[in-house]
Amino acid sequence: MFSGAADPAYLAAGVAGGEGFDWYYADEADRAAQARTPIVDTAHGEDWLFRPKDLKSWWSNLHHDRPGGVRAATPTAWVPGMKPVRLSEFGCAAVDRGGNAPNLFQDPKSSESRLPPESTGARDDAVQRAALEAVLEHYARPENNPLSAVYGGPMLEGADAWCWDARPYPAFPARNDVWADAGAWRAGHWLNGRLAGDGRDLIAAVLARGGLAADEMSVGRAARRRR
Repeated sequence: MFSGAADPAYLAAGVAGGEGFDWYYADEADRAAQARTPIVDTAHGEDWLFRPKDLKSWWSNLHHDRPGGVRAATPTAWVPGMKPVRLSEFGCAAVDRGGNAPNLFQDPKSSESRLPPESTGARDDAVQRAALEAVLEHYARPENNPLSAVYGGPMLEGADAWCWDARPYPAFPARNDVWADAGAWRAGHWLNGRLAGDGRDLIAAVLARGGLAADEMSVGRAARRRR
């Protein structure tokens, strides 16, 4: 059992599993009833074709077009592992149960504004951080990020976190008289301004980038400068 929506184990299990991988909800009534429909390709056994989260299988297999639902006998020009994958945008809103639907966001000015399923709408920085870490840790394991026999590199060559904003924190989101979307920062996808309390992790990351191994450093409590 998981301890909650921000449980690292719960979020890790959903990177390549759960909704969008093993099963889906046919409609909102099924979601409310927790009636899950397995994602399977009964015609050709290519379950991964209908799994939006199954990057590894998509990358590792031949592809056959299905015009009109009929599978072509000849595969496309895609060769398994022929080029790397890059996540140009991954992240999670800092909102209660954000991991249930990381792509959703709140903005009253947008027609696409939605809360994740079962979310209260409360701000939750912990679930945002845990969701990002779950994705990065999943693909840091070789079994989830295999090497290509074609170009010799890993399947996933990079991942860009959404979103770092060029507008300086704390002017954004404090200056709501300048930026109309400032209010959306509270429980949005922005990473700017959400490192408070994680100073030790930041210092450790800088030391690691400088060449120190984990057993060569010891980072104590990061003190806050007083004015």
